Amino acid sequence: MPRAHPLAQRDLIDWDDLDGETIMMVPGGDSPIVAALRDEIKANHPGISIVASPTHYDITTFNACEQAGYLLPTYSVWADAHPSLATVPVDWPWRMPYGLVYSKHPSDAMAAFAQAIAQTREASA
Repeated sequence: MPRAHPLAQRDLIDWDDLDGETIMMVPGGDSPIVAALRDEIKANHPGISIVASPTHYDITTFNACEQAGYLLPTYSVWADAHPSLATVPVDWPWRMPYGLVYSKHPSDAMAAFAQAIAQTREASA
């Protein structure tokens, strides 16, 4: 959300805080978690408006949110992706998985890297 937004100074946001807000989300069909969040908003939170982002999140999306005052569900690791946006956690059950995105036919180096990540993950489980 824009750093000047009234919720930007909060430590945690809940559903009541989002009443009257507009949330920008990727178009449907990209993520089951985003689809579930969208369904929850439409079914149970009529005071929250949803607008579709033009594409996947990029600088254009971040700029649009900052200029229009929209909220944008993102990963916490993106907290510093845009200097005019603030990231505040929301008290809801959805957590976006985070992982590697690479070609279906990766180079040998990429395949080895992905395998090393998988082994590290397995070892920590």
